[in-house]
Formats: sequence, C-alpha cells, structure tokens
Amino acid sequence: MKKLTKILLAAGGAALIGGGAVMTYLKAQTQQPEMSDLTLQNLEAMATIDVPDMNWANGPSSNVSCSRCGSVHVHCKASKNTRCLQTSCL
Repeated sequence: MKKLTKILLAAGGAALIGGGAVMTYLKAQTQQPEMSDLTLQNLEAMATIDVPDMNWANGPSSNVSCSRCGSVHVHCKASKNTRCLQTSCL
C-alpha cells in the first residue's frame, strides 16, 4: 500500500505542477488587438478599386494565353522606350 500511495502522490504532484504551468502560460499570453471598423472599411475599399489593365512593373501591356505552351505571355502595347519586357514561349 505504501508503494501505491507514493505513486499516486507523485502523479498528483506532477499533475498539479503541470496544471499550474499551463495556467501561468495561458495567463501570460497577450491578447491580440482586433482591427477597428475603420481599418476594415479601408481594406474593403482598397479591394474594390478598379485598376486599369496595365502591367505596372513593366509598362503598358496585355496578358495573352498561349495555345502552344498553355501559359500566359506579356505582349507590349507601347514603343521600345518603355519598361515593358516582351515574353514568349521558348
């Protein structure tokens, strides 16, 4: 009986220490602030802005699907002095 009592006492002590550690950890966690209604409205407004069909990184262009390779290629619409980079299949 003494051996069983020692085992149960040790298990209870370990459970108590473990429970205390978990409670301390959970209490120490900081609450993440929620986004305000104004921030959410601003994000929604930015998501609904219509952007003209322009490849901003490379200049005025259009994306054309290629029937030969199945990917999308950039076809420049402006003169050679723009930053548009023509891409095609290899």
